[in-house]
Amino acid sequence: MAWNPIYALLLVFSTCIDYAAGMKIYHGTRKSRKIWLIASLISNFGMLFTFKYYGFFSREFNAGLTFLGVDLNIPEMDFLLPIGISFYTFQTVSYTLDIYFRKREPERNIFRLGLYVAFFPQAIAGPIERSTTLLPQLISPAEINPERIALGLRLMLWGFFKKLVIADRLGLTVDQVYGNPENFTGLDHLAATLFFAFQIYVDFSAYSEIAMGAAMLFGIQLMVNFDRPYLRTSIKEFWRHWHISLTTWFRDYVYQPLGGNRINEVVWIRNIFIVFLLSAIWHGANWTFVVWGVLHAGYFFLWHLAEVMWPRTGWAAKFIMLATPIKIGQWALTFTLVCLAWVFFRASSVDSAMYILTQILSVPGVLTLEGFWVGYNLVLISLLLLIEYQSGRRDKWLPVYKNSFPMRLGFDCALILAILLLGINTNNTFIYFQF
Repeated sequence: MAWNPIYALLLVFSTCIDYAAGMKIYHGTRKSRKIWLIASLISNFGMLFTFKYYGFFSREFNAGLTFLGVDLNIPEMDFLLPIGISFYTFQTVSYTLDIYFRKREPERNIFRLGLYVAFFPQAIAGPIERSTTLLPQLISPAEINPERIALGLRLMLWGFFKKLVIADRLGLTVDQVYGNPENFTGLDHLAATLFFAFQIYVDFSAYSEIAMGAAMLFGIQLMVNFDRPYLRTSIKEFWRHWHISLTTWFRDYVYQPLGGNRINEVVWIRNIFIVFLLSAIWHGANWTFVVWGVLHAGYFFLWHLAEVMWPRTGWAAKFIMLATPIKIGQWALTFTLVCLAWVFFRASSVDSAMYILTQILSVPGVLTLEGFWVGYNLVLISLLLLIEYQSGRRDKWLPVYKNSFPMRLGFDCALILAILLLGINTNNTFIYFQF
């Protein structure tokens, strides 16, 4: 509302539409239930399409007509993207779908439903919560106690450290190289791609942890959105632990209704490609995201094929399919494939991404980036991986907080000093604000 008060009406519109639709779906006949569900889906996704995708599709449609020699231009309008629209749209759609599938009753208090749609810690960039878990907490929040408040503040502190000290520092190198790829060598592009892989993870997981910590101050527990995805040894495991709130949303509301893996192999492959394509489009209106999604769908299918064939092959074939039977080889292969796909996610265009990949896979050249900051970034990444490896699941939090009070206090003070002395104090928003 600070820059466009009218956009706040989008939240009000979503809330009112789904409040009415939820009531009608729950109490209606079989036919009317479907009609109201469709009305809810068209209203929410229509709003999302208008503000996020209309400009892209209108340009591509006009380009296609011009290629065919048809002189018919539809209006091309680019709207300023409302902050968080992809997140709260999916959150409010899940509410009506839960009612339709009889997972919950409709919320009769429209203000409480509005709080669910616009709960401020996670409204802008998730996690994408479900009505079955968040709404009951809004009705009866957990008892607020000093221990929970302290944990919430520490979680926020850790998130700010990750964002300001690690993610934003990595972003300086990434922006430098990806902004002018022709000015750098293959080795520079390789370093920048590695740094972006960790920048986007640290940046997004930091926001999720700040949101979790802020919610804890009010007695609300949000879901864990990341669980050490870069320590996983397969593409399947990576996607089970990356952006968990989005992947489980597509699993529950798209993949499983389409039949999941309970049907024949051909239809299962179709379902996988549909889910990854929709996930790619969710991230933005650009062909780079589409290529990124298709790549991961292909990874997923090939990895599944390798697992199915594993018992039927000899050692040599296993080595080719999964790099090596040793876990570290599977991890290295998984991480490499994920990083290659990140090139398309970060690049400004498919052509730019192909150029960067060509540079990486050809003669690497020499490193022209400043050696000190490359080494500094590698130290930050190593520190992060070490902490995550030792800490286990993120919801169990850092092991240091299980130690004595002086140890906890010392760690907190170290994080604060690092933020003040090493943090990037410029106006760097979170990456996922653009989605």
